[in-house]
Amino acid sequence: MQDPRIIPAELTTGAFFDILADEDHSLSYIQVSEEDMSHQHIDHPMLDHVHFENVRFTASQFERLDLTDAVFINCDFSNCQFEKAS
Repeated sequence: MQDPRIIPAELTTGAFFDILADEDHSLSYIQVSEEDMSHQHIDHPMLDHVHFENVRFTASQFERLDLTDAVFINCDFSNCQFEKAS
């Protein structure tokens, strides 16, 4: 496994909640910090070139989560479910 290839200058600041408005449930080239995304249920979220810092995902369910070049710093995944994640 290789380290994520994330260049901070290429990322825009955004919100994880933007994924709910996207038809494909995808986020790309985004940096998210200081958010509470607890108790969410998202089917097949796709995250590409994302950087999360101080984000709470507690008790969330992400079925078929697809991660590519993702970094999570000081994030809380307590009681989360990641069925069929890759």
